Amino acid sequence: MESSKNAIAKNKLAILYILNKMDIRLSDTRLIEAADTLGLMDYFDLNSALHDLTENQLADMSTSINGTFYQITEMGKNTLEFFEKELLMSVRQKIAAYCEENREQFRLESQLFSEYIRLGEHQYRVNLKVLENDIAVFELSFFASTKAEADKYVQGWKKKALLVYQKTFENLLS
Repeated sequence: MESSKNAIAKNKLAILYILNKMDIRLSDTRLIEAADTLGLMDYFDLNSALHDLTENQLADMSTSINGTFYQITEMGKNTLEFFEKELLMSVRQKIAAYCEENREQFRLESQLFSEYIRLGEHQYRVNLKVLENDIAVFELSFFASTKAEADKYVQGWKKKALLVYQKTFENLLS
């Protein structure tokens, strides 16, 4: 029984450590990916730990048009600072390296939104946005004639949103 409680506590510490090291809000999808990639815990243990962390106000959960996101709270930072040494140094180093490698990509993903909605047999509305603090600072909305075309725009947005954003303003201001 004690080892089970210890594993649960270490899972919570690992999540707090990830949230703290990332220093950005993380989507539930990215937390699942991190826990899996790092071999820390399975999906069910992660969700249970996230629930406990938010219930105890150690992590904050927010929902936006881009999904569900988690961020460490001040109380979570204080708790982590006190118990951080309970995580093995090798685990902390592995998490730190993962966060350093993926931070910018995850930050960017949390600021992009894309979707398409079927309006008719050969008509899809494509909505693309750049978000800042969950507020759209740049939006494009247009029609596509096929699902494949709409999907291609959505995938292209994920790769080239910042370039489109930059070039649009450069062209408007020149």
